[in-house]
Amino acid sequence: MKAKYLIKRTNILSVALGMIAAVSVTTAQAAVNVISDVTFDSTTNLYRYSYSIQNTGLLDLILLTIPTDSLANVTNISPATGFSLTYDRIAQVNSFFEDNDIFTDNTFAPGLTVSPFVFNSPLAPLSVTYTAFDVSGAEFSGTTVSPIPETSSALLGGVAIIAAVARRRRNS
Repeated sequence: MKAKYLIKRTNILSVALGMIAAVSVTTAQAAVNVISDVTFDSTTNLYRYSYSIQNTGLLDLILLTIPTDSLANVTNISPATGFSLTYDRIAQVNSFFEDNDIFTDNTFAPGLTVSPFVFNSPLAPLSVTYTAFDVSGAEFSGTTVSPIPETSSALLGGVAIIAAVARRRRNS
């Protein structure tokens, strides 16, 4: 009798855990809005990215990531007060999150917009998909402008270099 009860209890627990896992893996739209402003500095040949993150969901956000490229060479990183912005070249993402400092009570709370998160990159902006997670583990996604190199730009740059080398050889 005790073994039968234990098996039944284990099955209920397994079903409950499966339901929790299914809920935390779901992806939804429009619980977070990421707005970017990109400017180009012709003296440094760098793009300056400035992001605002707006939580339009019902729960606090804990993390937002925007893909980058390992060649991005992200510099001059500056997060909003009470938050962190890290660039991970290996994972190829910029991560925006609370710094968990007990002296700053800043959060990605519902209805708030946090800004600016800024950095420099030599790469031209493109539209990319970002990913955000709230405190329940729910995943949200959307699109914004981020520094990921365009294949066509890299190809065009390579063709220009080859043409310059060919012209130089012809003139020699």
